[in-house]
Amino acid sequence: MRRRSDVRRFLRNRDGAQAVEFALVAPVLIAFLFGTFEIGRVMYTESKVAEAASAGARAATVYNKASSAYTSAESTKVSDEVKNRFDASDRSLVQVNFSDTTFGTQNFVKIDVTYTFSFLVHFGPFASPVTISTTRYSPYL
Repeated sequence: MRRRSDVRRFLRNRDGAQAVEFALVAPVLIAFLFGTFEIGRVMYTESKVAEAASAGARAATVYNKASSAYTSAESTKVSDEVKNRFDASDRSLVQVNFSDTTFGTQNFVKIDVTYTFSFLVHFGPFASPVTISTTRYSPYL
């Protein structure tokens, strides 16, 4: 008889229930918090890449020629203008590519800016680096 009452008392005991509930819920909340942080970083970086590409298009207009022959000195100036929008540690992750494009009768230089974004928090194999890219056009004058 005593044994049965001990079992009932054990099953009614709620000491430590909050700790168990917290242990079950905390990983989900922490993952949600870090996921929100990483999404914010991706959105900020996308904005930064777009702004850098726009700065490159402005520089391409300033260093522009009448012909579509873009020299290496001009492309270096434009690339430097794009890369200067990033921190020194991030400049190696930025790639700037140029190509000629025609819309109708107007010639443009196409500026592709690509940035390799790495997550700070790794949630598994699906959190590999992400490539962020944008394109801007500058007319040949």
